[in-house]
Amino acid sequence: MSPGHVVLDALSAPLQKKTFILSLSWTPTTLKNSKESPALPDCLRKMTEISAGISEPQALRISALADKWGSSKGGLSTLNREMCKGLAQLRNVSVNLIVPEYTEEEKKEASKYKVNLTKVETMPGVSPVHSLAFPPKECKFNVVMGHGHKFGPPAQFIAKNRGCKRVHVVHTASEELAMFKKGQQETISEGEKKHKLEVDLSKTADVIVGIGPKLTESIKSSLRSHMKEKDVINLTPGIFPEFSELEQAPEEREKFCTLVFGRGNDEDFYLKGHDIAARAIAGLNDPSYHLVLVGAPEGKQEVVEKSLLECGISPRQLTVRSYRESRESLADLFSEADLAIMPSRTEGFGLAALEALSAGLPILVSGNSGFGQALEKIPSGMSFVVESDEPNEWGRAIKQARKKSRDVRLKGAGVLRDFYDQEYKWQEQCQTLADKLRYWTPTTKMTEIPGGISEPQVLKISPLADEWGSSKGGLSTLNREMCKGLAQLPDVSVTLVVLEYTEKEKDNASKFKVNLVKVEEIPGFDPISSLSFPPDSCEIDAVVGHGQKLGPPAFAVAKQRRCQRVHIVHTASEELAMFKKGKKAPIRAGEEKHQIEVKLSRAADVIVGIGPKLTDYIQRSLQPYQRDEDVINFIPGIFTEFSDLKQAKRQGKRFSILLFGRGDEEDFEVKGYDVAARAIAALEDDCELVFVGAADGEEQEVAKRLLDCGILRRQLKVRTFYESRLELADLFLQADLAIMPSRTEGFGLGALEALSAGLPILVSDNSGLGEVLSDLPMGSSFVVQSDDPDKWKEAIRQAGRKSRDLRLREAIDLRTRYDEKYKWQEQCEAILDAYDVKELKENPALLDHLKKMIETSAGSSESKVLKISPLVDEWGSSKGGLSTLNREMCKGLAQLPDVSVTLVVLGFTEAERKEASEHNVNLVKVEEIPGFDPISSLSFPPDSCEIHAVVGHGQKLGPSAFAVARQRRCQRVHIVHTASEELAMFRKRQKAPIRAGEKKHQIEVKLSQTADVIVGIGPKLTDSIQRSLQAHQRDEDVINFTPGIFTEFSDLKQAKRQGKIFSILLFGRGNEEDFEIKGYDVAARAIAALKDSCRLVFVGAADGEQEEVADRLFNYGIPHNQLIVRTFYESRDELAKLFLQVDLAIMPSRTEGFGLGALEALSAGLPILVSDNSGLGQVLKDLSGGSSFVVKSDEPHKWKEAISEAKGKSRDVRLQEAIDLRTRYDEKYKWKEQCEAIVEKLSQRK
Repeated sequence: MSPGHVVLDALSAPLQKKTFILSLSWTPTTLKNSKESPALPDCLRKMTEISAGISEPQALRISALADKWGSSKGGLSTLNREMCKGLAQLRNVSVNLIVPEYTEEEKKEASKYKVNLTKVETMPGVSPVHSLAFPPKECKFNVVMGHGHKFGPPAQFIAKNRGCKRVHVVHTASEELAMFKKGQQETISEGEKKHKLEVDLSKTADVIVGIGPKLTESIKSSLRSHMKEKDVINLTPGIFPEFSELEQAPEEREKFCTLVFGRGNDEDFYLKGHDIAARAIAGLNDPSYHLVLVGAPEGKQEVVEKSLLECGISPRQLTVRSYRESRESLADLFSEADLAIMPSRTEGFGLAALEALSAGLPILVSGNSGFGQALEKIPSGMSFVVESDEPNEWGRAIKQARKKSRDVRLKGAGVLRDFYDQEYKWQEQCQTLADKLRYWTPTTKMTEIPGGISEPQVLKISPLADEWGSSKGGLSTLNREMCKGLAQLPDVSVTLVVLEYTEKEKDNASKFKVNLVKVEEIPGFDPISSLSFPPDSCEIDAVVGHGQKLGPPAFAVAKQRRCQRVHIVHTASEELAMFKKGKKAPIRAGEEKHQIEVKLSRAADVIVGIGPKLTDYIQRSLQPYQRDEDVINFIPGIFTEFSDLKQAKRQGKRFSILLFGRGDEEDFEVKGYDVAARAIAALEDDCELVFVGAADGEEQEVAKRLLDCGILRRQLKVRTFYESRLELADLFLQADLAIMPSRTEGFGLGALEALSAGLPILVSDNSGLGEVLSDLPMGSSFVVQSDDPDKWKEAIRQAGRKSRDLRLREAIDLRTRYDEKYKWQEQCEAILDAYDVKELKENPALLDHLKKMIETSAGSSESKVLKISPLVDEWGSSKGGLSTLNREMCKGLAQLPDVSVTLVVLGFTEAERKEASEHNVNLVKVEEIPGFDPISSLSFPPDSCEIHAVVGHGQKLGPSAFAVARQRRCQRVHIVHTASEELAMFRKRQKAPIRAGEKKHQIEVKLSQTADVIVGIGPKLTDSIQRSLQAHQRDEDVINFTPGIFTEFSDLKQAKRQGKIFSILLFGRGNEEDFEIKGYDVAARAIAALKDSCRLVFVGAADGEQEEVADRLFNYGIPHNQLIVRTFYESRDELAKLFLQVDLAIMPSRTEGFGLGALEALSAGLPILVSDNSGLGQVLKDLSGGSSFVVKSDEPHKWKEAISEAKGKSRDVRLQEAIDLRTRYDEKYKWKEQCEAIVEKLSQRK
């Protein structure tokens, strides 16, 4: 249902002279920004038309999701198809099945049953099932139906986007299944996760369908606590008419053929009772009984056979077959068998057994199945049910069935089928579902506000958090206290957006005037990411996000809602990283987190540092952006919930020292746990350390780490984290001192909570709290200015020597002075002071948007210019060949008449912008979302960037171009610059390289299939992609784009004098993965054999890895005096100088898509030798005299001979031959002409 229909429902009631606030509990969108929507007048017109003629209810337009129409995927496909057929026969119901693909034959078959098949556009790199979440816009429906945890999530996504009703179908009981699964790790926990997902999907559905009585009861039970069981329908599948006309032969046979369905794999073998079937037949000791298992995966039949034989059945009593995809072959199978059994230890329903019964075949089914329970209601149905999973019981039941003549057996099955058909019919079951949908109505609440009363403007603030409580420690505590402080301010309302909450938490929050609102978690998505989508009913003027965890979702909310954003900094990532242990590359990770923090802060409207240490930290980082003055120093106040605690004045026998933390390896040194343990170990036995915060189950490991620091067992207690605030209060009353010996600490909320409880504390000076205390009278005596255990020992000893009464009085005095200076409410007011409320209430962006629309429409009379936007990560060449290729193509395209080129990049310098503009290329930068993959940001070019055709290269930039073309409805050029499958055959140091190469190749083909223009770089890659596209009739659409000479190098003057050493240039990274592919070993061996007169200059090693690359080359026999290793040359000027310093450039790759590095060398007039298995090698062979520059082997001695032959010529002759080759190359291949072919193809495809 569209938003317009929803509004109409509300407006159709008689209107009085009052203003109404309308809250629709299930509407997925709001009309908040409707002024910006050009579709709004259309929407209003439609509303008027609809209101004029509402006389009968609309027809139900149901769209079910499935992976196919046929039954190759077994029971679920069958169920989907039969439900669609049943629903489509009903009056005023139209059914559409949305699938990733279908054949024309399937479409025709579906149409016979009044079912329409619709195909989604599958996105490269996205699984077909996920693609179902995006049905075509022209596919109209008001109900979407999804099955289980496979199709349920995309159905939920559709319902949210389209604003339609949703049916969720439950066809498995995951938790029960998990109890019987074998041969799979963590089956029970996986089952629990799947069950939770099923419940989440059911909770939010409009109608829930359980397939059969067993599953209906199971899901009802799970939904009782959510008051949703009344929305559950029991749909028991009916007889399959396609099999009911089968004529079973009445003749008795020598062999009694017993049919059982299943895959027979390790996971399902025990679950489906395949062992029961095999043992039952074997236990009858009669070779005339025969078991036929149907459903083994193709190629795994022998494995399944082996598993069954291990259960004691004889090979001559067993047949194993693969799955029968064709319904005709399944019908033939039913005619061959005497009995079908389903001995599953548990089964949701059991469609295969119902299909067998539909065919008139006698059956025996497990009592622990939905089908078994359904048979209980049928006269004599229980005689076909076996209430046991004992093989002997099944053997007896099979033998009992055989005792009857075949004629009697078939008649009995026929009678059972007739009774079943009277009780359960597909159409009647489907009618119940349609009735439920048709008369289901949304809950609409209206709150009246007398007309004319103008409310005061209220600032609506929404912080994002994962919880209201403190189970996650400091960040949760900080979030909660800030909310409480903000909510006390006048004209401020606070809504905390959380993942979930309990009723108790909601009541607790409301006491502090804080409203809790829960996001709808999209099943299968990262929960934190769900915070990016607060409910539409949640109005937001300002969103608040903390750090790198909650900052990115807040960024996304601000962007979508066009509201202001507060970013809170609560850690110093880089400093923390310097102390982290037990983690790979912590400094690098810390730097990355810091960069994200800075980006989130720079773009925020208000920046808040928690305490002076973090405020100074983020201010310094923001100085280059002139944002340092915008940072607010927010110092947390005293926790009033602990300030009324009465500390006992009596000193216990032991001096108890409290320390908070997780105690894991990563934080052990950061938090100074070793400092505490060593300090207390050096004190008398009457001191004990109470360590609180170990992860549940990790207590022993934490204790061991502390004991390794010398503390005695009798001096140590380790406890888990205290989630309850009451338990934490009790803890503060049991201790004598709380310490925080962190080597670095952003602030230190745990210690502040202890002080709030009147407990004496000692804290590190390198902490926010330490800095605050140092500014208070006598506060310095509570700060230890060292991380030396001896200094901490002395500070603890000094505290212990005082009487308990004196210690407590000093702590209370400190708390009083702290509270006088720092209060939560005053700190929160400082945040509000940073706002200009008028700016918050207005939306200047709307006016800009309208202006742009007017400007755009006013300029529509301009001459038509083809606007091409390639996507790249840079303008320069720091990333090597791909960057170079992109840049040169842009320059070539921009020289053409009526073509403008805008290169969409991640970033650029002013020098790069000027250089690009010299070639008529405009650079435009995407807004990078902090914490997101930069390449993904290229999918969102600025709105001001008009695009007629987008260009993307390979599997890296191709998907982003695909997304742009889809959003902008523009043409797309896909460029193929690698042959992934061929490359994979040479990869060594990579896990499953061939499989990875195949996947990349498949993505490349999909991206090419759907492109308007496909470009292969050089003849080798063009031929490769053409062959792959033949099956899709797209091979003729591929352009062979052979790069031209690089003019920037063609004016270089090579020196004619030959140096003493013959220098040979080789480009590459030199890493382990590419070593053999690029033939670096070939080069090293060849040059080593040429002795001292030759030297290899290897250029391209990653900075810091030069020694590793050199060592790899040394391993192939090249001596130290014949090798130079350099890093990559980013500067084109430096590269030009390099070409003047060497005598020959080689490219001995075992496979190479093209070989731009060698072409650049040739452009500079440098002699080259290249592999014949490369695009450039193929091009050169077609030029006069070009073959002499190509080596048709990857044997080192062949390369040695070729290099030796080149070296044997005078330098003057070598250079002249290179220049002649360059001239012939340039005559045949020019950038401009190659680019013209692309533009011409685009104009043909319009």
